[in-house]
Parts: sequence; structure tokens; C-alpha cells
Amino acid sequence: MPVEIVGLLGVTLAVILMLSGMRIAYATFLIGILGFVMLRSWDAATAMAGILPYTQISVWTYFVIPMFILMGFFLSEAGLADEMFIAAQRWVGHFPGGLALACVVGNAAFAACTGSSAAACAVGAKLLIPQMRRVGYNDRLAAGVVAAAGNLAILIPPSFMMVIYGIITEQSIGALLIGGILPGILSAAVYCVALAAWCKVNPTLGPAIPKALWRERFSSLSGIWIVFIVITIMLGGLYLGVFSATEAGAIGAFGVFVYSLLRRRVTWKMLKTSLRETANLTAMVMVLMLGILTLSNFMSLSGVTRTVIEFIGQWAVNRWVVMFLIIVLYFIMGMFVGSMAMMVLTLPWVFPMVMELGFNPIWFGIIVIKMAEVGAITPPIAFNAFVVNSVVPDIPLQEIYKGCGIFVAMEMFIVAILMAFPAIVTFLPSFMKMG
Repeated sequence: MPVEIVGLLGVTLAVILMLSGMRIAYATFLIGILGFVMLRSWDAATAMAGILPYTQISVWTYFVIPMFILMGFFLSEAGLADEMFIAAQRWVGHFPGGLALACVVGNAAFAACTGSSAAACAVGAKLLIPQMRRVGYNDRLAAGVVAAAGNLAILIPPSFMMVIYGIITEQSIGALLIGGILPGILSAAVYCVALAAWCKVNPTLGPAIPKALWRERFSSLSGIWIVFIVITIMLGGLYLGVFSATEAGAIGAFGVFVYSLLRRRVTWKMLKTSLRETANLTAMVMVLMLGILTLSNFMSLSGVTRTVIEFIGQWAVNRWVVMFLIIVLYFIMGMFVGSMAMMVLTLPWVFPMVMELGFNPIWFGIIVIKMAEVGAITPPIAFNAFVVNSVVPDIPLQEIYKGCGIFVAMEMFIVAILMAFPAIVTFLPSFMKMG
């Protein structure tokens, strides 16, 4: 059997295993090992599995993962996330659809401290949906905006998904994080403008709330100013090349912890929970990366990536036609597999093809992240919708799906803008000083 066919069968089997419920890490590792056994030998497979954790996983770059995770847990456990949403509510709540706008603005601020869309959705659902319902918001809009705004956490740096993309594709994590700033602001702006216009036309969807006094608005910032200082230092240091992404994550975690300590928000329970959950999530990510790298090695050995590139190269079409087909592929995959699985299965062969076509790797990374966002709110596997439903179970999942529909359209509109104007992504990274 040709080695390329073995590679294609391996990828197909990995997809089947994931869809059947097997965890991504186990499915990718299993297929990678079995593929090596078929193409080489059992000894070669076990040698590769034994070497990978030390040559690939135990590297300095990967330490950025626990640092970003720890910062997010410190932020959440110390109650700073709640204060962000309250501040956003006081500043924009009086506009049409004000609480929906507060959800977007609050998530943008929350995203600047943690790359977890699940955490952003959970906090937003817990704090804002009850308030939205109390003032007469439509359930569909309330749940939809919380699910969609949670996506900002995987685009606005620090972004966990960008770290994974950078590791898989061997691109600069710092450049990816800086490249996500303007698209993140653009996404939040499109959401806010569309929501305000929609609720202006139909006020019953999202009534405004009474305007907060100026002293109330400024007092709401007193508890969260440190967050903006920490983020400015992190991104500024990355941009100027003062420190690496890993060092930026460490500075962020340390800054949030010290501030929480000064405000007497740190307890033994908070510290224990943050460290334990960080360790658990980091271990899970490392096992996932081991599976991804095992599968990637198998695919490289099989030559399936090279075969796909050569096949696409025979097409007499413009490279943007190929990119459009990749976007369609990601849209369809996002409906049925999780964001991480989508990246794991496609990047080993899509990324080399994209580079062969001459596209910018940082720009393509942001496009992949945006399509992961679309998948997170597109039925039937809309992860963010499940998170919102778990927090507010009396809103049917079908209603949350319907509420997400308009935001899927907004996301695709944003993707079209980024494709038409790639400089939105590449402008800031092009001036970076690499440390």
C-alpha cells in the first residue's frame, strides 16, 4: 500500500475516533503510533514516542501555556473578572442594547487577561444574563451575545489558541499575539455597532438601562486599573522585544497575583484552586501537544502533506480561490468538531500549502483563529452555546443556537474584511523588535 494512502487513512481514522467521542490527545497519539508501526516498525514508533516529550515538549516556549493559564485563574478567583463586567455595564449600559454592549466590552477586557472562551462565556452568563432578563431583554439575544462575545478571549491576546497555532506551525508566538490586537478591536467594534443599531431599530430586543453617574463610572475602574497596566506592559514588552511571550506571561501572572494580594483577595483556598487547576489544565494541554506532534510526525513520514501540496499546485486557479476553499473547509469542520481538533487535523497539511501559495503565516493564523470562533458558535457542535446553557439551563439550547446566528454572519463579515485588508493583521507585527 502506498505510504500516502496510509497517511490519508490515518487522518480519516483519527477523525472517526474523535467524532465517536475519543479525546483528541488519545486519538492523535494512537493513530500516530500505529502509523509509525505500519510505515517503519514497532521499535521506531516506541523510540519516537519516548523522544518526543524531551525534544519537543520540554522546551522553554511551552512555559507560556501555564503562565497564561495561571494569570487567568488569578484574575477569575480574585473577582477581578466580575469587576470588569460591572465597569463595562456602567460605561455603556445606557446605550441601546447597553447590557449586550457591556457583555462585548467586558469580554474584550476579560480576554486581555485570559485566553479561555469557556471562562468568558461562563462569567458573562452568570453576571449579565440575569440582568438582561430582568430589564426585558430577549432571551435569544442575551444568550447569543454572551456565547459570541466569549470568542474574543481566543483572539485578543493573550490567546491560548494562538499559542497552540504558533507551536504547531513553528511561528513566533509574540508576533501572533501582537497580530491579534487590531482584529480583536475590529471584532468588538463590529459587534457593538451592529448590536446598537439593531436595538435602536427594535428597542424591545435590548432596552437601555439608566445612565450611571460619572463618579460611579470612574469608581468602577478603581479595582481593575492594574489589569490594563499589566496588559500594556506585557504587550509593550513583546512589541519592543524586551521579553519573550513566556516572560510576558510570567509578568502578567505575577502582576495580577501581587495586586490581588495587596487588595486582600488572596486566600489559601484561592491560591490552592488556582495552582491546582493550572497544573491540571497544563498537563492536559501537554498531553494534547504530545498527541498532535505524534500525528504530525506520522503525516510527515507518510508524505501526505507533500502529495496534497503537489495536487493543489496542479490547479490552474488563483491562490485566493484556494484560500476561499480552505475557509469553506474550516466552516464545515467547525460545525462538527471542536476548534482544537480542527486545527490539529488540518494545520499539518494546510499550513505548508498556504506557505507554498505565498500567504503570510501570521495573517493565516488569525484567519484560522477567526474560523475557530465561528465553529464555537455554529450548531450542532457549538461549544460556547453549551457553556451558556450549562450556566443558564432554563434557556433552551435551540434558542441559544438561534441567538448565535446573527453573530455567525458578523464573524464571516469580519473574516471577509481581514481577507480584503491583510494589513489589519500584519501592520503591528511588521514593526516588532524581536527579543
